[in-house]
Amino acid sequence: MNIDKKIADDLVANDVSFVTTVPCKQLAGVIDEIENRDDIFHIPSNIEDEGMGLGQVLQSAIDSDELTIIVCKCDSGNIKLPVITMDPVVIRHRFMEAVAK
Repeated sequence: MNIDKKIADDLVANDVSFVTTVPCKQLAGVIDEIENRDDIFHIPSNIEDEGMGLGQVLQSAIDSDELTIIVCKCDSGNIKLPVITMDPVVIRHRFMEAVAK
């Protein structure tokens, strides 16, 4: 099974219809798969600033009341922060608990 196609199929199955991305080696296959599909509207951006400047398009996605995913790879900002060494499952669990409060 092609994992890139599986990911794109799962996005569509979960009502994702809009994606904006910046170049990313780890997600290159997924981005290519999304770009070649008619069931997901994809807006590629060359740099993070350009991708984050899609205010009107993002607002339209929010107003559509449909699930939307934005894939973005960012470099460190103004301050250095330590690498999080926790397991991703633990991070997700803690995040979901914090959001539920």
